[in-house]
Amino acid sequence: MKPIWYLDVDGVINMVRSPALEQRPEGVPQHCWRSRVVNGFPITWDTRVISAINELHRAGSVEICWLTTWESDAAELLAPALEFDEFRVPAVSSRLLPQSQRGWWKWDSVRHHAADDDHDERAIIWTDDDLDDAMAFVPDLADWFGRRRARGLITLGISPNPARGLTIEHLDQIRAVCAGP
Repeated sequence: MKPIWYLDVDGVINMVRSPALEQRPEGVPQHCWRSRVVNGFPITWDTRVISAINELHRAGSVEICWLTTWESDAAELLAPALEFDEFRVPAVSSRLLPQSQRGWWKWDSVRHHAADDDHDERAIIWTDDDLDDAMAFVPDLADWFGRRRARGLITLGISPNPARGLTIEHLDQIRAVCAGP
């Protein structure tokens, strides 16, 4: 069964840049650097990242699910602007999930869709610039990663630097999970 990839936008695809950091990040060739406004928000990205994600999706190597505050706007507005393929958006908006007293809305969304996503059988890739912080402050999330890994289920969490987003090295890790054992 192919892995499922929970994909965030801001800080992962969109390099969240401060005005002082408007220059191209180290490691991104000039011809791969893009920036535009989508739905009123500045988006800056590395075209190699988009190409790699689309390539994995088109090869049927991974099922991609948007997990972002953009929600359906990721599919409807962002994807066409950045030339992404069509990826799934969770069937239930995060805004409709019960409020967690000690959690994180993205973790609540993943748990809510666990049965639909066959978590007990699939490798999981989760890319979110807030993932490391969430694991430190949401013990249940860190425990879930640990329980899955203890059972031999591949569970790759990548929390990129939000000013850089996903890198080629991150994509190599993702490709290895998609290639299987």
